[in-house]
Amino acid sequence: YAVIVDGGAAVIENSGQINGGRLGVGLSGGGFVTNAAGGTITGSYPVQITGGGAYLYNRGAIIAAAGASGTAVSMAPGFTDVVSIYPGSTIVGTVSGGHTIGSTAVSGLDLLSGSGTGTIAGLGSKYINFEYFNVFSGNWLLSGTNTIAAGAQLNVVSTLTNSGTVQGLVLLENDGTQVPTLTNALGAVISGTTAGLRDAGGLAN
Repeated sequence: YAVIVDGGAAVIENSGQINGGRLGVGLSGGGFVTNAAGGTITGSYPVQITGGGAYLYNRGAIIAAAGASGTAVSMAPGFTDVVSIYPGSTIVGTVSGGHTIGSTAVSGLDLLSGSGTGTIAGLGSKYINFEYFNVFSGNWLLSGTNTIAAGAQLNVVSTLTNSGTVQGLVLLENDGTQVPTLTNALGAVISGTTAGLRDAGGLAN
C-alpha cells in the first residue's frame, strides 16, 4: 500500500510518483484524486475509491501492474462518479465507473481540453460501467472498437473525430458556448440498433 485514507472523504494531489504494491491510492470514503502532468500512480490497483462519490482528474500516468489486463481505476458503486482525462495522459488497465447501466447512481467519463488533440479507444471494453461518455472540451480522436451499451450514450459537446467503429448512441449537443463537431473519417463506422447518431433536437440518422 502507498496512500490509504480511511474514515471519510479525502483529497489527493500527485505530481510525483505513488508506487503501491497492491493499492497506489485507496480512499474508503470517496473524494478527489488529481494526478497532474508528470505524475505517476502505479500498483496492482493504482486508484481504488469506495464509500462515497469519486472524482478522478488525470493528466499524468496511471498504470496497473498487470498491464492492459489489470484494473487501473475502480470507482465507488452507489455514488456519482466522474473520471476526467486530458490530452497527453495515459491509463494502462481497465477503468470502471462503478455502476452497471440502469443503476440509480450514474458515472461519467469526461474528455477535457489540453495541449493538442487527445486520443482514446476502448469505450465499453477498457472504459466500463459508465452511463455517459462526454466529449466536453477540446479536440479528441476516437479509434479502435467502441461499444456504447444500451442505456448509455456518447455525448459530443466539442470536437470529435471517429477513425474506428462506434456501436451505440452518439448525441451531438450544443451547450450554447461551442458548436459540437463530429467527423466520421473515411472507413470509420457509427451504427446503432435504434439511432447511431442523434442531435439534441431529436434528429436521428
